[in-house]
Amino acid sequence: MIFDSALIAKDRDPELRKRMLDKIDEIFEGKLPMYKATYDEYLQPVKLERMKPKLRLVKK
Repeated sequence: MIFDSALIAKDRDPELRKRMLDKIDEIFEGKLPMYKATYDEYLQPVKLERMKPKLRLVKK
Protein backbone atom coordinates (compact mmCIF):
# COMPACT_ATOMS: atom_id res chain seq x y z
CA MET A 1 0.00 0.00 0.00
CA ILE A 2 2.85 2.42 0.79
CA PHE A 3 4.70 1.50 -2.40
CA ASP A 4 1.52 2.03 -4.42
CA SER A 5 1.03 5.48 -2.87
CA ALA A 6 4.64 6.43 -3.68
CA LEU A 7 4.16 5.45 -7.34
CA ILE A 8 0.94 7.46 -7.60
CA ALA A 9 2.64 10.52 -6.07
CA LYS A 10 5.57 10.10 -8.50
CA ASP A 11 3.19 10.06 -11.47
CA ARG A 12 1.39 13.23 -10.31
CA ASP A 13 4.45 15.36 -9.49
CA PRO A 14 7.20 15.78 -12.14
CA GLU A 15 9.59 17.36 -9.60
CA LEU A 16 9.19 14.38 -7.26
CA ARG A 17 9.78 12.02 -10.21
CA LYS A 18 13.06 13.81 -11.03
CA ARG A 19 14.21 13.71 -7.39
CA MET A 20 13.38 9.99 -7.15
CA LEU A 21 15.31 9.19 -10.34
CA ASP A 22 18.28 11.25 -9.11
CA LYS A 23 18.24 9.36 -5.80
CA ILE A 24 18.15 6.00 -7.63
CA ASP A 25 21.14 7.12 -9.72
CA GLU A 26 22.95 8.16 -6.54
CA ILE A 27 22.27 4.85 -4.79
CA PHE A 28 23.11 2.56 -7.70
CA GLU A 29 25.71 4.90 -9.26
CA GLY A 30 24.40 4.41 -12.78
CA LYS A 31 24.76 0.61 -12.64
CA LEU A 32 21.15 -0.03 -13.63
CA PRO A 33 20.75 -0.29 -17.41
CA MET A 34 18.28 2.19 -18.90
CA TYR A 35 16.33 1.59 -22.12
CA LYS A 36 14.41 3.78 -24.55
CA ALA A 37 11.29 2.17 -26.00
CA THR A 38 9.69 2.97 -29.36
CA TYR A 39 6.00 2.11 -29.76
CA ASP A 40 3.75 1.60 -32.78
CA GLU A 41 0.25 3.07 -33.26
CA TYR A 42 -1.25 0.29 -31.09
CA LEU A 43 1.17 1.12 -28.24
CA GLN A 44 3.03 -2.13 -28.71
CA PRO A 45 6.81 -1.92 -28.15
CA VAL A 46 8.60 -2.10 -31.47
CA LYS A 47 12.18 -1.35 -30.53
CA LEU A 48 14.25 -1.19 -27.34
CA GLU A 49 17.52 0.73 -27.32
CA ARG A 50 19.92 0.72 -24.40
CA MET A 51 20.79 4.25 -23.35
CA LYS A 52 24.41 5.17 -22.76
CA PRO A 53 25.34 5.35 -19.07
CA LYS A 54 26.27 8.62 -17.40
CA LEU A 55 30.04 8.50 -17.03
CA ARG A 56 32.10 10.61 -14.70
CA LEU A 57 35.84 11.11 -14.32
CA VAL A 58 37.33 9.68 -11.14
CA LYS A 59 40.76 10.85 -9.95
CA LYS A 60 43.10 8.68 -7.88
